[in-house]
Amino acid sequence: MSNPFTIDSEESNPFADQNTGSRWAPPSHNSGYSRADEPPVSNYTPAQTYGAPPAQSYGGYGAGAPTNGQKSLAEREAELNRREAMLNKREEQVEKKEAMMEGYNPPNFPPCKPLVYHDIEKDIPEEGKWLVKRLYYAWIFSVFIYLLNAITSFILLTSKAESAGGNFGAALIMFVAITPVSFVFWYQPLYNGVKRQRSVQFFLFQFNYFCHIGLSGMLAAGIPGWGGAGIIYCISQIGSNVGVGVMCALCSAGFIWNVVYGLWQVKAVRSYYQSRGMNAEEAKQQAITGVAQSNFGREVIKTAVKTTVASQV
Repeated sequence: MSNPFTIDSEESNPFADQNTGSRWAPPSHNSGYSRADEPPVSNYTPAQTYGAPPAQSYGGYGAGAPTNGQKSLAEREAELNRREAMLNKREEQVEKKEAMMEGYNPPNFPPCKPLVYHDIEKDIPEEGKWLVKRLYYAWIFSVFIYLLNAITSFILLTSKAESAGGNFGAALIMFVAITPVSFVFWYQPLYNGVKRQRSVQFFLFQFNYFCHIGLSGMLAAGIPGWGGAGIIYCISQIGSNVGVGVMCALCSAGFIWNVVYGLWQVKAVRSYYQSRGMNAEEAKQQAITGVAQSNFGREVIKTAVKTTVASQV
């Protein structure tokens, strides 16, 4: 039995040259082969022999040319960068303008929602701080009394007192409205008058503060339906409802204190600005100048000039 893994002859060798029938032999040095037959190395590139592989793209992440989506994304990114640069430039310009504004201070009052700048220690001269602090505490006390008056008026409503519904509505409106109005119309004029030493501010304060004193006197009386839980309500309630009568008495006392303390402060303010040479004539000139320099004053002057010229033509 013959071995199937034994090659018996050259004819049974599958790797033998079928054309010549002889084994392969390396070429000899005399076979006529020369390196001149090879292509020059400088001209050799893989693309010449095998051809360059085609560029492929796998879901838009390949090395091929950018697609429309890639171009659109790049354009959007460039636009966002351009807008961001513009915003940064504008912010720098705003910061420079704010730095150039002399005496600019950010709002810090009231603390819950800052609307105006208020700093007695920083803004007010040393010789005027005592006066501004007095009126500032007077304003805070007035706000407290208006709140107490509104609460007492509501209690009168629950007690079914005379005209208690209209009285409570008026008291609530006064508390909500007069709190900011009093700050703007009589406290701030005094604040700015002492800060800038302007006569017109002191006279504006005096006029508005007298209105505040008159209103406090009316509310202290406690006329039913007028918004004040004062003396009249106190007398009517003290016999039937002692607690409500006591609260009405507190409201009356608070409003009377506003009147007395207010008259005292008017006298102190007058002494303050008169001691610095301020008077009504100077206040009048400052008021005229201020109105003329305002936008409203300029429009009035333009209209007057146009009317005069048209009448002459």
